[in-house]
Amino acid sequence: MIAVDVAADKLEAAIALGATAVVNATDVDPVAAVRELTAGEGVDVAFEALGRPATVAQAFRMARDGGSVVCVGIGAGAAAAEIEITHLVRRGSG
Repeated sequence: MIAVDVAADKLEAAIALGATAVVNATDVDPVAAVRELTAGEGVDVAFEALGRPATVAQAFRMARDGGSVVCVGIGAGAAAAEIEITHLVRRGSG
């Protein structure tokens, strides 16, 4: 499990709860870091818990082809995320 956050204490808690790797999104591009940790494949499942358009789009880019994205964050007002349609629809089943 790879945890991504901007707070060091939350990343430490993720390790204590079983994360095998962490990415501090204030230090690096989180999508590139997750892709590197997965040898370019992406994750099987990406969970997005902030509801921010940028993090929703990042979660989609972190997921592997055929992977899943679970969004549980509640965005402010009518917040909308821009998702790359081609990447979304060209995903095959593993």
